[in-house]
Amino acid sequence: MIGGTLVAHASWRWIFLINVPLALAAWIVVATCLRLPRTESGGRLDLPGAAALAGTATCLLLVCQWGGQRYPWLSPQVLALAAAGLGLGAAFGYRQTHSPAPFFPPRLLRHRTLRVISAVQLATGCGMAAATVYVTLDLQLVRRISAARTGVLLLPEHNPVLAAKQAATLDVLSGGRLTLGVGIGWSAEEFAALGIEFSRRGPRTAEYVAAMRALWADDVASFSGEFVRFEAVRVNPKPVRARRIPVVFGGNSDAALKRVAAIGDGWYGFNLTVDSALERTAALAGHCRQHGRSLDQLTAAVALTDGSPVALPELAQAGVTEVVVVDSPPAAPSDAGAWVTTLAARWVAGPS
Repeated sequence: MIGGTLVAHASWRWIFLINVPLALAAWIVVATCLRLPRTESGGRLDLPGAAALAGTATCLLLVCQWGGQRYPWLSPQVLALAAAGLGLGAAFGYRQTHSPAPFFPPRLLRHRTLRVISAVQLATGCGMAAATVYVTLDLQLVRRISAARTGVLLLPEHNPVLAAKQAATLDVLSGGRLTLGVGIGWSAEEFAALGIEFSRRGPRTAEYVAAMRALWADDVASFSGEFVRFEAVRVNPKPVRARRIPVVFGGNSDAALKRVAAIGDGWYGFNLTVDSALERTAALAGHCRQHGRSLDQLTAAVALTDGSPVALPELAQAGVTEVVVVDSPPAAPSDAGAWVTTLAARWVAGPS
């Protein structure tokens, strides 16, 4: 509650700055109220050791943060930071073994409790990293479990800054498996109720997508357009896959296909016959060429009204990457298992 009040009425920075007066208050209470035993250290505070440790941590954190993102891993900037981190780490180790009052006395490492706690922390950290990275890879690459996807997000009806944060959070929670399905909307009454110009929903959507991609990609993002403007905004967490979430647009019209070719990562066509799907896919390929792109760079999913496994090779040849099976489930829940089995036998195993 205190944090929310500070952000709403002061600044988000106060979430961190409030710790300064709290720390001073805690220090005063400890110094005046607690009667702690005093021991003589026999030397001064090891400021050089503390500085070397802080420098080591800073350099290595920047290597992990900038490497492969802002700079290539073998760039002079990253290599210089890595060398500085290793040098400062060596200086810290030397200082701790030669200082009369070391910042981190090496004798602590001989303490059984510290060794056990350090081992538990290391194992916990490795387990968390394995769960977030390797489990995700196993699900996607080995077990072929499909990505998490939104249905249809009517983006022009939402705040793009909030939508960017919500989408990135879902991407992190799903281990980088989110695909964002976006529509521009069709109900003029909805837009009127929200006070948004219905006729300009297409350009608004395109601008919102550009703003969201800036928020995902940049640590501190700024954007200025016709419909959205912000300066020095920080949105976290960041998407898992190179700070980008695939954006798929739905729609069968020429305008929808042009939008996909211009700014989309994929297309979803719905309620199409096989012939219509082939024609629309060919049209999308033409629009891609006009924008200097290839259909191979996009995903293309279609929901068919007359589909059968016989059409799959022709659809794949045309550039369709996914076919959505549309079928009504049985009324009785007890029949659901047999219904799924029948669908799987037809589509996964192919026609008999």
